[in-house]
Amino acid sequence: MTKKEFTKFDYKEKNLFGRHRIEQNFFNKLWKKGDRGISVYKWGLISQADDFAFRLLGNLKGKKVIDFGCGGGQNSIRLAKEGAIVFAFDISEEAVKATRRLAVANGLGKKVIVERMAAEKLNYNSNSIDLIFGTGILHHTDLDLSKKEICRILKKRGRAVFLEPLGHNPFINLFRLLTPSKRTPTEKPLRFQDIENLGKDFNRMNHREFCLLSLLAILFIPLKNKKLFEIVSKRLTAIDNFLCHSFPFLRKYFWIIVIELVK
Repeated sequence: MTKKEFTKFDYKEKNLFGRHRIEQNFFNKLWKKGDRGISVYKWGLISQADDFAFRLLGNLKGKKVIDFGCGGGQNSIRLAKEGAIVFAFDISEEAVKATRRLAVANGLGKKVIVERMAAEKLNYNSNSIDLIFGTGILHHTDLDLSKKEICRILKKRGRAVFLEPLGHNPFINLFRLLTPSKRTPTEKPLRFQDIENLGKDFNRMNHREFCLLSLLAILFIPLKNKKLFEIVSKRLTAIDNFLCHSFPFLRKYFWIIVIELVK
């Protein structure tokens, strides 16, 4: 991605072509390397949020499920192993290739259908999908257009579950500001107003937040002591759970939100 692309993108312009080009180029470069290389994910810092989100999907056997922005395909494989009929998509050609390779390697090449497309214009029939699952994808899209597509393709009482970053915590936002090369200028972490707007097109919306004090566990990653990291992370996560339930005003300062949308 060029410096010009970083500085000249205007969020106010509904320039989907420009957004898609930037996102596509950025993630093509990452997936060509075969690894996004984000240590906090590898070490399991958001595993509680990820497991919680996955449990919301319920029984997957025979269900038509979309892996919304499939990345390298890990979620596609997990969904398929639980019995889902998986339709995966990503805007990055390299991500699509990576997902196909992973599906074949796991003997699921015929059970995971992968295509390249954008979240704002999906090539799926209306009222045809039981469930949608996405991790860190909505904040890369035009939310107004994406939510219309999500609502369109879901069956009645179908559900969509997303795990996304929040954009209220000033310390996390400072880190984002200081590390622009790790993200695209088109992405925009969600704020509570965005989440409220998402829910307006659905019959029901629920959300739960994760990772506040537990983010401090990343300080132990350089020590490369996985056991110590897990002990610290587990204890801080317990405190986070208490804070989230006992002090609702703190919820927007957490790093991760899991959103459930019911049509």
